[in-house]
Amino acid sequence: MAKTFDRIAAFLTNAKSKIKFYNDQEIESLTKKDLNKFMDQNIFRGRIIGLPGDAESASFVNTVENNASSYIVYVYVRLEDIDEYFLPDPIDSTLSGLDIIDLIMAHPVAIVPPGVATGAVPLGSKVECTFDESPGNMGKQRNLTVTKILSSQDSDNYRKRLLDKIGQGTLGNLETYFSQTQPDVLGERANSDDFAGRYAEAPPPVKRFLDDLVKRIKDKNRHDLLPINVGSLYRSLKDQARIMWENVVDKKQADGIEWFKDTYGPSYYKSALTQAKMGTNYGFTASSENKSLGYKLRKTMQYQAQGILETGIKGTIGKDAGIAAIAAYYEFYKTNYKVYPSRHNTKEAVDIRTNSYSRKEAGGKTYSTEDKRLIESLAKSSDYCLFANIESLGKSGEHLHCSASPSEGGGGGE
Repeated sequence: MAKTFDRIAAFLTNAKSKIKFYNDQEIESLTKKDLNKFMDQNIFRGRIIGLPGDAESASFVNTVENNASSYIVYVYVRLEDIDEYFLPDPIDSTLSGLDIIDLIMAHPVAIVPPGVATGAVPLGSKVECTFDESPGNMGKQRNLTVTKILSSQDSDNYRKRLLDKIGQGTLGNLETYFSQTQPDVLGERANSDDFAGRYAEAPPPVKRFLDDLVKRIKDKNRHDLLPINVGSLYRSLKDQARIMWENVVDKKQADGIEWFKDTYGPSYYKSALTQAKMGTNYGFTASSENKSLGYKLRKTMQYQAQGILETGIKGTIGKDAGIAAIAAYYEFYKTNYKVYPSRHNTKEAVDIRTNSYSRKEAGGKTYSTEDKRLIESLAKSSDYCLFANIESLGKSGEHLHCSASPSEGGGGGE
C-alpha cells in the first residue's frame, strides 16, 4: 500500500501526477463499464411470477404503525436482464405442475414495501425493481425491492398461461393460492397526507425515524406541516461523488465549495493516516476510540475530494474524470478503513425536501422559516435521529438532512 500513499501524496502536490491520476481513473472507469454491462444499472424490469404463502390475500397498503416493515409483502420476480440468461420462462418451459412451482421458486424474491401499490397486485404484473447491492458490484444481487408497478397489456394473458402450466390439481387449487384478487387488509390504512416522495423506498432505520417524526408533528397538532416530502436516501459511492461534483462545480448548491466546506469540514490529518491500520474498522459502527480516529480519516478524505472539486471549478478536469477520482478516494477509505463519506452510503440518512418548489410538488403548504426550524427541532428530539440540520436555508439546494439511528430501539446503535 506504500505506493498508494505515495501516489496520494504526489497527487496533492504535483500537477503532472494529478493529470496522470485523473487519466488513470477515467480509463479504469471506462474499462470496468465496458466489461460489466450492469456497472451503472440499478433499475431492472421484471414480472411477478409467484406469490409466496405469506403474501396470499395480502394488500399493498401503507400503515401508520411504527412497525410498518411487518406489513411488507414478498413476491417472486423474473428479471428481464438477468434471469433470462439463467432460468427458462415458466410459461415457455416444458415443465408443468410441481416442477413449475420449483422453477418459480428458483427465481429471486423481492419485497413490495408499503406504499408502492394499493389494492392487489395480480400474478403476471410487470414491475420495476432495484437492488441494495446490484450485479454491477461484483455480481451481487442483494435485497431486491419492487419500486413501481407498471401497466402492461399482456399481464392477464401471462397469468392465465402460467396458471394453466401449474394445473388445478397441483397442491390443491393453486389458482387461488397464487392469484387471490380480493385481499384482506393488513393493518389500518395510513393517511395519504403523511408522506410524499420516496418514503416507500426508505430503508428500515430511516422509516423508523420518519414514522416517529410524523408522530411528533401530530402530537404538536401541526398537521399542516404534512406531508413530509422524502428526498435523497441511499447513495452508492459513485453517486455520492457525482452529487458532490454537481452541488459544487455545477452549483446545484448555491454556495458551491463553501457549502461543501460547511457541510463536511474537510481537513488534512496526516497523523490519522499514519496511525490508522488498514483492515481495521474506523467507521460508524466502530468502537468509540476507533470512531474518533475515523472522524479524522473522514475529514482527510473530504479534504482530498475538495482538491478535486477545486480543480473542477478551475476547469482543468472534466466531469467524468473528476467524479471517478472522487469516487476512487471514497472507495479507498471504505475498503481499507470502513470509513464512508456519509450515512447516505450506509442507508441511514434521508434528505427531507423543504423548499417551496418541493412543497408545491408534494401538494402541501409552503413552509415558513419558523416551520422549517420546528421540523428540524422535532427531528433532533427523536430517539431515532442521530443528527439533523437544515442545509442551504433559503437558497437553491435547501433540504433538512437527517441521520437515522441504525438501532431498532434508537440511540447510537453501538
